[in-house]
Amino acid sequence: MIRVLHHVSLSTTDMDRFVRFYRDLLGLRLDRISPPQHIAPGRCTSCYFYDPDGNLLELQQIHAGSPIRPALGLAGGN
Repeated sequence: MIRVLHHVSLSTTDMDRFVRFYRDLLGLRLDRISPPQHIAPGRCTSCYFYDPDGNLLELQQIHAGSPIRPALGLAGGN
């Protein structure tokens, strides 16, 4: 299989939403999920996980003042 896409990022600026989604992921008992990691240069918090089809997904909470902007301007990242 040839993979063209590395991963998809689901972004929010709302920490409560990030925490709720992360807890929901833990409840799904996925085989591979990383703990949240603070990434200082980008001013964000991210965790990575694989969906049941093996696609790599990132859950990202964008902190205030971060240079990161949601791709394609999707819904302001929320």
